[in-house]
Amino acid sequence: QEYLWVHTCPGDSTKINGVSGGQLIVAKSSVANISASLLGGNDTFQFGAQGGASSNGYLHIFMGSGNDTVEIGAYSNIAGKLGISTSSGEDKVMLNVTTVGGATTINTSSSKDRIHVMGATYLKGNLTIDSGTGADEVFLEHSQVGGDTLIKTGDDSDVVCLSHMTFDKKIDVLLGSASGFLAFDVLDLHDSTFKGAFQADGESDGDIYDSDNNIFQVSPVVLHFESYVDIDCDQLLS
Repeated sequence: QEYLWVHTCPGDSTKINGVSGGQLIVAKSSVANISASLLGGNDTFQFGAQGGASSNGYLHIFMGSGNDTVEIGAYSNIAGKLGISTSSGEDKVMLNVTTVGGATTINTSSSKDRIHVMGATYLKGNLTIDSGTGADEVFLEHSQVGGDTLIKTGDDSDVVCLSHMTFDKKIDVLLGSASGFLAFDVLDLHDSTFKGAFQADGESDGDIYDSDNNIFQVSPVVLHFESYVDIDCDQLLS
């Protein structure tokens, strides 16, 4: 079975084209399975950078320490599972107009990370997001998830925005503890459809919850939020 395996050798940092902190771009591909492992350094991995790429099997991406960026480009198609893991550093993960046939798992580690799914992305399987510790931002907009969804944020002040989304099955949002003066988590839902059970837990730290123009086919369960105010996700994205 065909596969593409990219693995950087141990050392002080990843070197791509002889440059530390470079870019690895998979512009077009029809390989069955793709695995990429990048070590230290501020690296960028782009899949489908020139109008979309495809994997007939899985796509697994591991980014080492450093401020890394993972971009799954417009009109990309992954037939199997998508797995993205990052290590320490302020990392960014973006899925844009992407179709994934299997389960999607996104794990970021410590520091301030941003995860952004947008642009009519269709994740057919289960979606699991664990943003780890740090003041993280998770934005899901104008997309659809066919399987179960689990979103977990670790400690510190995190923001989760679900805008113009469709969730076909159950969704759980678990926000970690936010300690310190003026520290709190934010959960904003608007213009989204929740076809399965919805449960959110703010863990009782003065967290903020906002829900506007949503359709819940099952009554939502919202626990441990202390403030209910109007929030604009678009402003948070800027």
